[in-house]
Amino acid sequence: MAAEHTAYTKTMSILRDLALSLDVARNTGPVDEIRASQAFRRQSMWLSQALQNDHSYMESVYSAAYPADADALPRRYFNLVGRIAHELATLYAHRVDRRFDGDGASVRADNGQRRRSEWVRKLQEIYGDLDVNGLLHEMERGLKVQRYQVAVVLPSAARPVELWTADPWEVYVKPGNPRQADDIQQAAQVRIRCPVEANDTKVRHGWLVFEPGLAYIEDGDKRIGVYAPDLSNPLGRYPLVTAYASKPRRGWHFPAVSQDLMSMQISANLLASDQEHGLKYSWPQPFIDPGNQGGDPQEWADSMPRGIDKIPAIQTPGGKMGVLHFNPPIAAFQSLMMANMRTLAILWDMSPDSFMKEATAKTAVSRAFDRADRDEARQRAAKTFARVENDLARTIAATLNLRSLVRVPDDVSIRIEYRHHERPADPVHAAQARNMDILSGVSTAWRYVRERDNISEAAAKVRVRQNLRETRSLQLGEGAEAATKAKLRGATLVFDIDGTIATLAGRRIEDAEPIADRIDAINKLAEMGNRIIIHTARPESMRTTTQRQLEAWGVKFDQLVMGKPAGDAYIDDKGSSDLEFFGSTN
Repeated sequence: MAAEHTAYTKTMSILRDLALSLDVARNTGPVDEIRASQAFRRQSMWLSQALQNDHSYMESVYSAAYPADADALPRRYFNLVGRIAHELATLYAHRVDRRFDGDGASVRADNGQRRRSEWVRKLQEIYGDLDVNGLLHEMERGLKVQRYQVAVVLPSAARPVELWTADPWEVYVKPGNPRQADDIQQAAQVRIRCPVEANDTKVRHGWLVFEPGLAYIEDGDKRIGVYAPDLSNPLGRYPLVTAYASKPRRGWHFPAVSQDLMSMQISANLLASDQEHGLKYSWPQPFIDPGNQGGDPQEWADSMPRGIDKIPAIQTPGGKMGVLHFNPPIAAFQSLMMANMRTLAILWDMSPDSFMKEATAKTAVSRAFDRADRDEARQRAAKTFARVENDLARTIAATLNLRSLVRVPDDVSIRIEYRHHERPADPVHAAQARNMDILSGVSTAWRYVRERDNISEAAAKVRVRQNLRETRSLQLGEGAEAATKAKLRGATLVFDIDGTIATLAGRRIEDAEPIADRIDAINKLAEMGNRIIIHTARPESMRTTTQRQLEAWGVKFDQLVMGKPAGDAYIDDKGSSDLEFFGSTN
C-alpha cells in the first residue's frame, strides 16, 4: 500500500485523466452535446460548492483517484476558489454611491433648492432593506469564478421584492434565436432551480420557469403562477439580469467556466491528502532474498525491527535481508504547487506575493505593474456592473409598479461611483502627484479623504475642515479666544447653521450635529453684549425643528431668520468665511 500511495506520478496521471473527463466535449453530435452539458454543469456546481468552502465534491474525486482505498485517504482541503474571489471581487467590498435618475428624480423645494423626489427616496430605502450591495457583492464573487451569473427579481408578499442570484449549473436556457443565444430576453424558455419546500434537514427544489408571456413555479406536476393564477407575466419581459465575464461562443448562452481554477483546486486538495497519506505509510518495508538457504522467509521478516525510529541490522547465513525505504518527493511537489499557484495568480491579474501573503521585497516598478493589472480588472468589472445596475433598477422598478408600492419611471437609471483606495506603488511620488492635483484644482483634499477612508462626501468635508482647524489652532491659539480677539461689543453678528455651526453629514436636517467649539465661541460673543442672529436657508416649515435644535445645542441667539436664498457663493463687503472667523477653533 505504501508503494501505491506514494506513487505521485500515478496521482498526476489520474488528475490529467480527470481533467480530460471534465472538459466540455467536442460538439460532433447530440450525444457529445449531452456530455458537454453534463460536464459543464458538474464543473459549475463544484465551483459553487468550493466558493462556499464546501468540498463535498471531492468524494467523487477521491473515488476516481483511489478506487480501492478512497476511504483510507485523509480529507485535506484548501479554500483556493474562495481566496481568488476575495482578492478579485472588490467593487462592492467598499462604499458604493448611487444616484437614481429619471423623470422627476428631483423637485424644487419652497426655498428654491432642489431635493430628491418621493420615488427616489423610496427606491433608496428599498435598496437598503434588500441589501442590494450585499447581493451584488456575492454576484461579483460568483462571476469571478463562474464567468456567468443571473439575478432574479420576483414579487414578494413579505418584502417589496424578492431578489437572488443563480449560478450556471442552476440555469437552463433554450435559445429562441440561436444567433442571439447570449440574450436571455430572447430565450424560448428559461428554467432556474429554486427551493419549493424546506425543513431542518433538507430542501426540496423545483423550477422557476419563464416562457414568452408566462412565469410560473413548477413543483412536480403542479404549476403555480408567479404573478397571476393564469401563469401570465404582465412585465412583458423576463425579470432576469445576466452578467458575463466573457462572451460565450456563437450559438451558446453560457461561457466556459474557469476550468483552470477548478483543476487547481482539485489538484491542491488531492495532493495535500496524498502527501499526508504517503508520509503515514513511508516507513521501511522489509524484503527477503533467502538465496540457497533454507528457513521460513516470513519468520525472517517478522524478526526485523521496523519503525521510524529503528534501524534494522541482522546478519543471516547466506541470502539477504534488508529494507526498502520510500522517500516521497514532498518538497518537489510542494514547490510545483507553489509555482502553479503563482502562475495562476499572475494569469488572474493578481500579485502573487499579495495572493500568497509572502513578504517579498518588490521594486516600485513591479508594484506599479501589479496595480495597473488590478485597476484594469476593476475597470472591466465596473463596466459590466454598470449595465447590471441599470438593468436591475429597471426590473425592480417594473416589479414595484405592479403592486403600486411606489410609481417609479420606466426610464430610471443609475449613476454609480465605486469607492476604493489602494496603497500607492510609490508612496513618495504618489503624495507629490496628489499635492500637485490639489494645488492645480484637478482634485480636492476632501475627495482624497473620501476615497481613502471610504466615507461620504459630507463626512469627508467635515473631516478636512476639522483637520484644518486643528492645524491652525497650533498656530493661532485657543479657538474661543481667537474668535473674540477683535473684542467685539454691541455688534450684530449673523451666523449660518448647516456647515457653519452644525454638520449635515446625513443630508437630513434632523440629523444635523453641532460643532461645539464654534457654538462656544458664539456664546462668548453673546455674553460680551453682541446681538446674535441665526440666518439659515432652511425653509419656514422647519422653524420649530430648528429652534429645538438650537436650544438643545445651547446656542445663545437673539433672532432666527429662515429662508435665506440658496446660493453657491455669498459675496458681501462685511462677510467672512467660517474658516476665517473660526479658523483657530478645535
